[in-house]
Amino acid sequence: MNNVWVLGASGLLGQAVRAELMRAKIAFVGTSRNVDVTDRTSLFRFSEAQRFSHIINCAAFTNVDGAEAQEKLAFAINADGAKNVALVASHLGATAVHVSTDFAFDGWSSEPYREDAEMRPLGAYARSKVAGEEAFLEHAARAIVVRTSWLFGSGAQNVVTRMLSAMAERDEVAMVADQVSRPTYANDLAAAIVSLAGLRDDRAQSATGRYHFANSPAVSRYEFARAIFQKARARGNMSIRCRAIRAVSSNEFPTLAQRPKYSVLDTTKIERALGAAPRHWSNALDDYFDALNGEDGVSATYD
Repeated sequence: MNNVWVLGASGLLGQAVRAELMRAKIAFVGTSRNVDVTDRTSLFRFSEAQRFSHIINCAAFTNVDGAEAQEKLAFAINADGAKNVALVASHLGATAVHVSTDFAFDGWSSEPYREDAEMRPLGAYARSKVAGEEAFLEHAARAIVVRTSWLFGSGAQNVVTRMLSAMAERDEVAMVADQVSRPTYANDLAAAIVSLAGLRDDRAQSATGRYHFANSPAVSRYEFARAIFQKARARGNMSIRCRAIRAVSSNEFPTLAQRPKYSVLDTTKIERALGAAPRHWSNALDDYFDALNGEDGVSATYD
């Protein structure tokens, strides 16, 4: 019988995974700050009394710019933490899922990145996530790494909430038009993870190796911001002060950490594994706004 351990359960993706497991009536235990992935001893101690069949690691240091000043902490969580989780999973004989990022790539490609593309991380955050991927795949006997991009969802700060905040504070919002990727709705990613891990059916075999998941199609940050703006205005969001979204280049919008300009993930492999393609991000964005307005119980936050 399946029993799932969700690490980083209070975060954006962790909440979505928990909600998906509840919908699927799959037994799980969610931990966050009470079990530190950087503390291998505490991980083993916590797992002693459990019979986990699967571990889903959603714990991560996700502050891309902050990692430039806190590289040691980023590596402790994203790299060493991933290794620790993998070692526990191997000890338990559990299937283990780890979530990674499109930042594994430098963005100089002219076509979507496949799972076997060469990794060329640009900054401290990206390097820590790449190190985590490699450690996880090396030390977990049945390991799945799922890369994703531009994650948004209910219950935590994310790319959409940051854009909405800017639109509430300014008459005009500048957004870079030369960074292109695929937005990802946390609920859709959570559903894909649960299926990929073989949790829909006790008899199903889980996949192994690296996979990419993101909603489709590719879009620039500017185009995505315009869609958010239009959907918020159409729903009568009175907190939106912004009247226009202005396209700028990355050079006009400097950040501490360099972002890949093109980080579009090829999802062909996971489409074949799951028998379905990720839906359009615009439809997912509609569901997100429904959740914000309390129209969908999936948006509930669990403690």
